[in-house]
Amino acid sequence: LPIAGLAAGMSCDALCRLLGLEVTVQANTANPEDGIVEVTGIASGSLAERAGLRLNDIIEKWNRRVVLTVADWEAALAQCTPGQSIRVVVLRGGQRKLLMLSLPSK
Repeated sequence: LPIAGLAAGMSCDALCRLLGLEVTVQANTANPEDGIVEVTGIASGSLAERAGLRLNDIIEKWNRRVVLTVADWEAALAQCTPGQSIRVVVLRGGQRKLLMLSLPSK
């Protein structure tokens, strides 16, 4: 399946499936502008797994964009383009990790 990015009509769900990634966006009830994006599923052999993402990682940045809300997550995914290398900063076990995820060019 060629990746065309959200601008060309690919949904967030479709892009996550292409990456082999499932996330849950949890809002902070005290402050709706704050929350977390948690990795809740990774397909075996997927782009997400090859990049080093793991279950329960908290995605703090996606391609240098801070992601705290559903809107942040959707905006970050909307910037994805074919062939792009994406910097992903995750919080894992109290430590930040920088991962690189490469999108297919076609």
